[in-house]
Amino acid sequence: MRNTYCIGDSNTWGYDSRSYLGSRYPREVRWTGILEASGIPVINLGQNGACIRDFGSFEQSSPLFQNSSGEDIAVILLGSNDLLSGRSAENAAWELDQLISSFLPHFAHTVLCSPVPLQEGEWVTSASMIQESELLPAFCSAIAERYHILCADSDHWGIDLLYDGVHFSEKGHRIFAEHMKQLLLPFHSV
Repeated sequence: MRNTYCIGDSNTWGYDSRSYLGSRYPREVRWTGILEASGIPVINLGQNGACIRDFGSFEQSSPLFQNSSGEDIAVILLGSNDLLSGRSAENAAWELDQLISSFLPHFAHTVLCSPVPLQEGEWVTSASMIQESELLPAFCSAIAERYHILCADSDHWGIDLLYDGVHFSEKGHRIFAEHMKQLLLPFHSV
């Protein structure tokens, strides 16, 4: 069976910023859970607060993939926390490039998702942070083109964010899942 490894931050993990205790949405609400329910085998490797460097390289992250086969798919949705911690879109893109180059030999397919641009909110109060987040999708497209991999341009999907300007709402998870399902189903029908 071909698995889809979803590597990401709190939006992949399913963080619900409306909760007082930092809990996550139920599985059926998270975009990864919605994909699972549609028949796509998903292994959710999302981590709250994860930056690109937290995954290092495939070799450093290999315990996460101990059951993977050369037929599996990697979906990478990272970069928002890098921008929130003050890094530029260019620096985040450089780290994404390094991460992807280490993952490519180990997966049949790799999908790079451009992070949804940040919006003004409780966690996002800097106009420059929003501007950097609007630049990152173009860098992601260039990386995907260089490596001949699929780029999921989620910056154009109208993802609904919560009051913090960072995290997907329940509606945002549904929209994200629907677009990802359309991208991933062809890999699972082979």
